[in-house]
Amino acid sequence: MHAPPLRFFLYLLIVTCALRAVDRSEEEQFVTEIEEQYRSEYSLCTGDNRDVNLEIILMWKKQMNTWIESVEYGSILRHYRDSTGDTSQTVIPCTVYHWLRKREEHKRKAEEAVIRDSLRREKEIAESLAVVRDLQKNPSSPFDLIGIPFGVDKKTFVYIFARKYDYSIVEAPDCILVNDFAWESKSFPTTFCFDKNGRYVRLEIESMHYPADSLDTAVRRDAHFMETMLSHKIGQPDHIHRVGLFDIKEDRPEQYREWGTGPYTACIYLATKLYLYNAVTVIARGPRK
Repeated sequence: MHAPPLRFFLYLLIVTCALRAVDRSEEEQFVTEIEEQYRSEYSLCTGDNRDVNLEIILMWKKQMNTWIESVEYGSILRHYRDSTGDTSQTVIPCTVYHWLRKREEHKRKAEEAVIRDSLRREKEIAESLAVVRDLQKNPSSPFDLIGIPFGVDKKTFVYIFARKYDYSIVEAPDCILVNDFAWESKSFPTTFCFDKNGRYVRLEIESMHYPADSLDTAVRRDAHFMETMLSHKIGQPDHIHRVGLFDIKEDRPEQYREWGTGPYTACIYLATKLYLYNAVTVIARGPRK
């Protein structure tokens, strides 16, 4: 029996190497296809289209497979079908996953809304109780032109004011300014003042400023309007003063009409600043300064 020729062994070696090369090529192709499939699933489920490290994707795939194989997933899938009416034979797990996340997010937001609403109501109740107690300590009087009694805390004032009026306010530590507060048929800049303890103690109403030749027309007309308004609220003035042009000094308002001696007082002044004149009403808690 003769040994196979060398050529045969060479041929067998070539065929074997070729088959192994084919196997490696197919294996590489298989691995590539699997990776592309996993990346596609990952992108679809997470919305992340970046070139993510394969280890991250494999870890995510493992977690998804564990979830899909769990008893919990079967229950979730039934709820999904019942809620959505999806009767398809095959449901993509990612679709179920997104449905579940949206459902949980909706539930979370609803619970947070309930908590916020509960906290808001509790805060409103606490604020309203504080307001009631504050109002009990500070009874109203005819001098409360806007329906908020003097002496209340600033928080109480803001709480009531916001519910009674719809004005934009400019707030400072010791005052609140409304640029155009309506007083019957006219509107004037109005300032509500607070003492060092944050208590409402003073109300100031200012008319527009006019040149000196308008003192006996526009300025006195505004002063008369203020006097009439106050008389309707607290009665006729206790003191009436005759005020001429030269009685009014720079930065020193001159008393024009006066009401009360305490605990509440009101006064209309004629004032000047930088050679412009106007009428100013001051209503205050405590003796007139």
